[in-house]
Amino acid sequence: MNQTIARKLSTFVNMSSSYASMKRFPEKKFFNSNQEDVSVVERLCKGKRFSEAIDVLCEQKLLIEAVQLLSRAKKPPPASTYCNLIQICTQRRALEEGKKVHEHIIASGFVPGVVICNRLMGMYAKCGSLVDARKVFDEMPHRDVCSWNVMVNGYAEAGLVEEARKVFDEMPERDSYSWTAMVNGYVKRDQPEEALVMYSLMQKERNSKANIFTVSSAVAAAAEIACIRRGREIHGHVVRAGLDSDEVLWSSLMDMCGKCGCIDEARRIFDKIVVKDVVSWTSMIDRYLKSRRWREGFSLFSELVGSRTRPNEYTFAGVLNACTDLTTEEFGKQVHGYMTRVGYDPYSFASSSLVDMYTKCGNMESAKRVVDGCPRPDLFSWTSLIGGYAQNGEPEKALKYFDLLLESGTKPDHITFVSVLSACTHAGLLEKGLEYFHSITEKHGMSHTDDHYTCLVDLLARSGRFEELKDVISQMPMKPSKYLWASVLGGCSTHGNVDLAEEAARELFEIEPENPATYVTMANIYASAGKWEEEGRMRKRLNQTGITKTPGSSWTEVKRMRHVFIAGDTSHPMHEQIVEYLSELRKKMKEEGYVPATNLVLHDVEDEQKEENLVYHSEKLAVAFAILSTPEGTGVKVFKNLRACVDCHSAIKFISKITKRKITVRDSARFHCFENGQCSCRDYCAEDPYLFYTWTVTYGTRSPLGVPQQVILINGQFPGPAIEAVTNNNIVVNLINKLDEPFLITWNGVKQRRTSWQDGVLGTNCPIQPNSNWTYQFQLKDQIGTYTYFASTSMHRASGAFGALNINQRSVITTPYPTPDGDFTLLVTDWFKMSHKDLRKRLDAGYALPLSDGLLINGVSKGLIFTGEQGKTYKFRVSNVGIATSINFRIQDHTMSLIEVEGAHTLQETYESLDVHVGQSVTVLVNLKASVRDYYIVASTRFTKPILNTNASLRYLGSKNAVSGPLPVGPTYHIHWSMKQARTIRMNLTANAARPNPQGSFHYGTIPINRTLILANAATMIYGKLRYTVNRISYINPETPLKLADCTPTIGPAHFGTSVFDVELHEFVEIIFQNDERSIQSWHMDGTSAFLVGYGSGTWNVTMRKRYNLVDAVARHTFQVYPLSWTSILVSLDNKGMWNLRSQIWSRRYLGQELYVRVWNDEKSIYTEADPPLNALYCGQAKRPR
Repeated sequence: MNQTIARKLSTFVNMSSSYASMKRFPEKKFFNSNQEDVSVVERLCKGKRFSEAIDVLCEQKLLIEAVQLLSRAKKPPPASTYCNLIQICTQRRALEEGKKVHEHIIASGFVPGVVICNRLMGMYAKCGSLVDARKVFDEMPHRDVCSWNVMVNGYAEAGLVEEARKVFDEMPERDSYSWTAMVNGYVKRDQPEEALVMYSLMQKERNSKANIFTVSSAVAAAAEIACIRRGREIHGHVVRAGLDSDEVLWSSLMDMCGKCGCIDEARRIFDKIVVKDVVSWTSMIDRYLKSRRWREGFSLFSELVGSRTRPNEYTFAGVLNACTDLTTEEFGKQVHGYMTRVGYDPYSFASSSLVDMYTKCGNMESAKRVVDGCPRPDLFSWTSLIGGYAQNGEPEKALKYFDLLLESGTKPDHITFVSVLSACTHAGLLEKGLEYFHSITEKHGMSHTDDHYTCLVDLLARSGRFEELKDVISQMPMKPSKYLWASVLGGCSTHGNVDLAEEAARELFEIEPENPATYVTMANIYASAGKWEEEGRMRKRLNQTGITKTPGSSWTEVKRMRHVFIAGDTSHPMHEQIVEYLSELRKKMKEEGYVPATNLVLHDVEDEQKEENLVYHSEKLAVAFAILSTPEGTGVKVFKNLRACVDCHSAIKFISKITKRKITVRDSARFHCFENGQCSCRDYCAEDPYLFYTWTVTYGTRSPLGVPQQVILINGQFPGPAIEAVTNNNIVVNLINKLDEPFLITWNGVKQRRTSWQDGVLGTNCPIQPNSNWTYQFQLKDQIGTYTYFASTSMHRASGAFGALNINQRSVITTPYPTPDGDFTLLVTDWFKMSHKDLRKRLDAGYALPLSDGLLINGVSKGLIFTGEQGKTYKFRVSNVGIATSINFRIQDHTMSLIEVEGAHTLQETYESLDVHVGQSVTVLVNLKASVRDYYIVASTRFTKPILNTNASLRYLGSKNAVSGPLPVGPTYHIHWSMKQARTIRMNLTANAARPNPQGSFHYGTIPINRTLILANAATMIYGKLRYTVNRISYINPETPLKLADCTPTIGPAHFGTSVFDVELHEFVEIIFQNDERSIQSWHMDGTSAFLVGYGSGTWNVTMRKRYNLVDAVARHTFQVYPLSWTSILVSLDNKGMWNLRSQIWSRRYLGQELYVRVWNDEKSIYTEADPPLNALYCGQAKRPR
């Protein structure tokens, strides 16, 4: 046989020159058509010399072709050929081809020897098929020590150390390889104690001698349990065994000392290594950095750069990770520069570490360049970039790069989705976040992890969606983590939810009782809620535990020196200059509108002292120092170990605008990039933006219907100024009353969450007296859409004092319709030529008001022009700010797509005309697709005789034809047409909005009704004068509020009274408006939106509930009630306060058709209701507290 093998090898050598030039054989064929001569393999096959041909293919690493050719060989090839084939299968982990070779051995009758069997076992073990390996082992007639070792190592490498130990114990003899396999197996299985026991047993066995691999594994085991004593024992054994000349072993010993915390001892070993390879350098540098001995680690890296040894990707990654932890971008840039000079593999994880370093340091442009420079970025790079954009306040880019990741064919993992969900959290993209959360299982076939649930809960908590949050937690397949409960606690702190905060705190105390953050947060929640006893107990409990709160600190680097600041610290050499500079800045900031958030200082001190305390927060000190220490116009970067406080966030916005600096602040959660008064986080994670207005209310003269008359102006404007705001903006209006009468403005449809004090009606506010002022301050919390404001006192609304309040969605929330090319606001009102005082006299005398004299659009009766471009789409916001009459709105030769009513996105039905009742607002899209000319915009009164009209013009850009022809005809007079149209207005359940409905749930139809109120309006005579009543009571404003609730119409004579319905907070109430009069009614409720579920003719009874729309009824704040008909609403009264429920027909409201709903519970908490504002007006028997 040996002669045959030698002959074939000789033939192979002689033929090598013929086939050496062949780079690669085409798959599944053995002829290269580009060559004139028949290939070497083809010649061999023709000569039936299959074994030589197979050897040639093996030499060329063409495994599949070799195995295919093997099947053509009728005689078994020599053992060397089988060995070659098995070796390549092992290298390629080609289990299927390996099995085919094994099957050929059996089928051909070849009797394999020990060597081939050992190779087969090794192949099966490497390919993960230990069952097949064991079968070969069990069928071997003879085994050598290598056979046993293959099985021991196979089991050990697969983590099956128990099976490995069984085979090991059965071995008739063992060598160093056997012991090394077992020791290493235990180390890999995280059983270092067992590994050291095995090493000790080996030392006692006579015939077993440790080699460097055994010792290295034992040293690794000692490192894992951080047992320096065992490590030193092994070190002594190494010296006695004469193995101490091996550099690899010295590196292992050094690494062990480092992991045991003996860094200096590790350095002494490192210095003894004569020829240091890159592994030794990297290990020592890594030990320094992981022990937070940054300076020594960076210094040793600099020595490595100056040596002849070139750092590898592990070295770069370790140093870059340290730069990430330290947020030391300057040194990281130097490392990047060196990597570029020496050339680094863009596919290595060092490249990924570069991306991570830049993103964590807030330099997204450099991070993007690294990723763009990589032909195929790995998953870690993609994930780092996505997470970086999320943390740097650019969620749109984060989600864009996630889309690019998917397009590249890279499969995201659970960490990628954590970054994606975090992007949604930082941007407040609730619906988008839910979509991505569900896609993890539905589209990507992955299971949700605890981190995914934590992100979702954080998103819900920040949005105040606590009921849904509870549902998510209750349905989690795993136990909630401390991070999840911390997110819940943070959301409760933001929204003041004391009850849920207590539950979250209980869980956190159970999981990590030593964390001071839980105690401090709970104490602050109690203090904010006015629960001073609970706050005191919580702080006492913290003190008793002996746990200290982590102090807030901020730092910045100037000229490569780090400067650290702590709140109230005066030790910095420039402290006096910093404080003086902050004092100057504070004056300028106040001139720009900055209001210190003194409510955040929860100590029992005066507001002036609170404001002073806020000045010395660490991030303000660091920012001021950085500005003073750097050239004008350069950027400033500050880092903080905790979350940035709301006041500092607000202040730094003003500082960036005043100093014209870009200021980057990295807190524990994310980056905040401040520039020109704006922050990249869009104020989602801090205080929402403020809009400041000063309005002066005066009389003036205008001629709306061609006759000069007295009107009420705001800042000289009629109508008043429009407020253009964004969801969650804080509105501050300093209103100066220059009239000769008390005056108030109400914000029609603004929910005034938790603060009915700002509602602007006489049931909650004392009026602003002549020649005095009062400042409204409220938030447009979770609202979008078209709203209005108007005077609520007396009959002032009939003379003007009204305007538009448009709330746009935040840019990060997509609208359920294409972005329009323009936005027009139309305020339609009926108008009397009599002044408001004359109208009031008429009503006081007991007479009803006549039909108005005309209609106005934006304060004029004709000539108003709205210009648009052909082919484009425009948004028209239409509001009825009149005092008596419903209107119909239409545009000549154009249809309108309804998209929103009073904050609720609607199904986008198309209409030729729309009824808009008193106090209501609608938003429509109009596509300008007609021919270029002018078209009528018409508003006409509804259900009046005669019908009054007013018109404006829609002018196409370039139009040369004035508006002409008859006015477009309005709808029929009949009530049923209007009622039928009203039923078509339904909620868009797929819309992504700030708060798509009042309850935060579309399942309102399944919520049990707690109470039913039937409110019947009527016109009647009391003391010989006309009055309007609700349930036979005509409301008058008392000096002192009374509680008089009546849930059903009463029998008896009508009388004056103060109607107040008491309801419990969170009650779900059904309200039926019963109109037995022949005129249409319009009702409005402050403080909430309600689902308008049903209309019907006649008198309401319980069977009418079968007609309710319990699926997609629209939510709105003003509800029409048709003549001799009823209207039903369902409302969750989840906003504590005193809320006005009134007729929007102002003469009826003036003469008593209103009442108040007192939403109440006994708990005093700012979560449910804010305290009276410090500037609250007092009147009647209410006196200002001292």
